Amino acid sequence: RGFHTLDDTALKSMAGWTGDSEGAVDAAGRPVKRDWINYYNLNNNKRERLQVSLSQQLGNVGSLSLTGSRQTYWDEVAATSSLQAAFSSSLGRASYNISYAHTRYNGQPRADNVLWFSLSLPLDGWLSQNVWATYSTHRGTDGQLSHRAGISGSLPDRENVNWSASQGCGRQDGNSGDAAVDYRGTYGNASAEYSYSRNYRQWR
Repeated sequence: RGFHTLDDTALKSMAGWTGDSEGAVDAAGRPVKRDWINYYNLNNNKRERLQVSLSQQLGNVGSLSLTGSRQTYWDEVAATSSLQAAFSSSLGRASYNISYAHTRYNGQPRADNVLWFSLSLPLDGWLSQNVWATYSTHRGTDGQLSHRAGISGSLPDRENVNWSASQGCGRQDGNSGDAAVDYRGTYGNASAEYSYSRNYRQWR
């Protein structure tokens, strides 16, 4: 459509307008702006943040932590509020963590509710020393479950060589995985990692 001035592009985009949408209205005669998540509004800068954290050791049972926060913004009535709770404990040689987060973002239509569970178990009774197995799962606001299992450790008698591998799956994100090895030597360090998901494959 030709050239646009700075006011047509940057300034109006910062206010939430697309390049040619200012003045446009919908069927009800209301102004049309971008969706709340697709633009940066200068009036949406963070203003004040209040956060309260509590933690308590429950004897030999485990530990409990609670965190609440509220973030306000300039020229905005709505705020981002979050409440998180976590419980950590051990069962024999295994350790586990259960956590829950309830977050309502400024301008978001509904709150996010996420539940996590993670488990870590040493395998040195069956394999070499310094080998750990891990498992985690989480349930999102949409009710979908995702899972990830992994194993990590170091080479026998070579604690400067660490390795790890994990595999995840979920109905929404599909399968994903990664494998890595890391070497820390006297004269230098080296590492290699491979990761993949439904949409990409990467070496680094």
